[in-house]
Amino acid sequence: MKVSTTWLSEYIDLKGYTGEELAEQLTAHGIEVDSVLSTDELYGQESSLQETKDNILDLDLTPNRSDCLSIIGTAYEMGAVLGRYMDSNSLNRYNVSSYNYSPLNSFSVNNEAEQECKCYALALIENVQIGPSPLWIQHRLSALGVAPVNNVCDFANYIMLECGQPINIYDADQFSGAQIQIRFADEENIMTADGLKRTVDSTALLISDGRKPASIAGIANAADYEISPGTHRILIESAHFSGSVTRKTSRKLGLRNEKTVRFEKEINLEMILPALLRVSELIVAASPGAKLSGVSHWQYAPIEHKTIKVSQEKINRYLGTEISGEQIEAILKYLHFPFEIPENSVYLISVPKRRGDISQEVDIIEEIARLYGYEHIPVSLVQGVTTPGKLTNEQRIRRSIRHILIQSGFNETITYSLTHPKHFNMIPVNPLYPQAVFLNNPMTEDRSMLRMSLLPHLLETASFNLKYGTENVAIFEIGNIYCSNEPVLTQLPQEFPCLGMLLTGKRNHSHWNCPAQPVSYYDIKGTVEKMLNYLGIERYSFEGAKIQGLHPGRTASIYLKDNDGNPIYVGYAAQLHPDVQKQYDLKETFVLELSLNPIYRLTDFGISAQSAPKYPSVQRDIAVVVHAHVFAAAMIAGIKSSAGEWLEDVSIFDVYSSGSLAQTGQKSIAFSLVFRHPDRTLTDDDIYPVYERVVNTLKEQFAAELRQ
Repeated sequence: MKVSTTWLSEYIDLKGYTGEELAEQLTAHGIEVDSVLSTDELYGQESSLQETKDNILDLDLTPNRSDCLSIIGTAYEMGAVLGRYMDSNSLNRYNVSSYNYSPLNSFSVNNEAEQECKCYALALIENVQIGPSPLWIQHRLSALGVAPVNNVCDFANYIMLECGQPINIYDADQFSGAQIQIRFADEENIMTADGLKRTVDSTALLISDGRKPASIAGIANAADYEISPGTHRILIESAHFSGSVTRKTSRKLGLRNEKTVRFEKEINLEMILPALLRVSELIVAASPGAKLSGVSHWQYAPIEHKTIKVSQEKINRYLGTEISGEQIEAILKYLHFPFEIPENSVYLISVPKRRGDISQEVDIIEEIARLYGYEHIPVSLVQGVTTPGKLTNEQRIRRSIRHILIQSGFNETITYSLTHPKHFNMIPVNPLYPQAVFLNNPMTEDRSMLRMSLLPHLLETASFNLKYGTENVAIFEIGNIYCSNEPVLTQLPQEFPCLGMLLTGKRNHSHWNCPAQPVSYYDIKGTVEKMLNYLGIERYSFEGAKIQGLHPGRTASIYLKDNDGNPIYVGYAAQLHPDVQKQYDLKETFVLELSLNPIYRLTDFGISAQSAPKYPSVQRDIAVVVHAHVFAAAMIAGIKSSAGEWLEDVSIFDVYSSGSLAQTGQKSIAFSLVFRHPDRTLTDDDIYPVYERVVNTLKEQFAAELRQ
């Protein structure tokens, strides 16, 4: 916002200050001034464009200080900074009671968007002669970077710069009827004043004459309704248009100007009618023979005034100061904030509508602090109880998972939460929440829906690395997936924290005495077992499964057991289906996806210890032949249930399924069983009955035969 000090001087006494000193004062009190230019620097000393010597302050306003997007608003701020009162005679220019006008009967308004247009005012002026505006208007507009157009448009821009209320002017003879309609668009094409045809959707607000749109509200006129040299009747519009609606429409259309900037930041409703009357007065005075035929004002929502209560004690407690009541009262008076003191040292403050940034106690305290002077506020240490920060249980578990996987040779990836729907035709999704969540307005189709699995982007990452020569990929990601059970969303989608892992290539580099070995399903299975054991989760199982997108014979569902022994499905570990591998140009690839919520609940970081054994262990091996479809995990569970409390460990040390066994659909599995008694050394007589019991269990439950 550019501000003329000469123009400011009409509203506030600036005597005794140069342009640079005014800039310094404003900057010190929270309104930063980027630069100060004299009119000599703008136009040159001999230029005819400058009326008098002037200084132009270029204000760099923060978004909350839209009140300074006008000469009057900046004058209020300057008065508060300098400790000077506004000139009441100049402010009378915007006093409605000082104007005499008749109602406008020739036009009515049908407002179909009262929430987006809370106030609307019209004035009709006849017998206008379109021509150049007075030189003093041209000088002021030019100094602030606004190009003069004609006497009508220039006065509208002048009032907008002076009071902050945008003014729009139409050629009244172009309106086909006597009713003006305020409505939302319906996918309409509008030729705007710049000669471009623009399409507006249903989110845009229009001003229409019932036949066709006259303007895109708050943004641009339709070309047919613009002021031309042949215009003799003008319709002046002063209104409120919703900041959010104006912002969305202007961005979609790529149209942004001084009007939209002010509407976007929400204008002062109290200035709508005064601005209309003021601009009408100026246009009539500058156009011989012009006549104001009538003015009408429609208010669709009450103007609410904020009242804030704050005490002197609270102000000083917040700021660490000892500001007196007299100083506080003086600051409020210079701010032109009316106040009462219903209680001792307690202020009941009425906030003017022009200050939309003031809404609560702390805003009042901030105003007092900056005008009192930040340099006068003493420096003090922060006081209060401090507590050491710590990780939540979920954060601690995620950190532990990262450490384990990184130590195991995996690299962490972070990918997009948005993805393409095509991925989920090939990979598994949560059966309880099968509905995808799509974006209403995606930037690209590749990012048009929320991911339902971590797997697609892990596959893309592996494929990308493979194309650039990195054949050995071990990656993981911890992140949320998003699903719903509703075809049409009526509530927020479900979010599930998950762990995804991918492994492909070789597990080690080739060496002269150790050739490179390809990764297998057991590498990813062993890693997740290591992770679960580290988290104190010992009761888990892997069960064969058939899942979309995964290899039908190399897929396992993973279950944890809760404290009551009930199984909880948490995910899967598998080789990728060959068709999916081909789709991503990958070789044999192994993947895993786990839901972390059950892991959060069942993790136990407690440390348990037991004394070293006093007596030696006894080892027995069992090799049995079973059908190829029998799961070794189920056999281990059977061995544990039948072997009794002396069984210390059971492990598989050999699996053989070739030769004649393969022809009969069988396989050989060899188990190593370790027994130990806590109080004595076990003998063969002790072990033999247990061994026989285990063999019988394997025969009965799994049709196993001892291998000879």
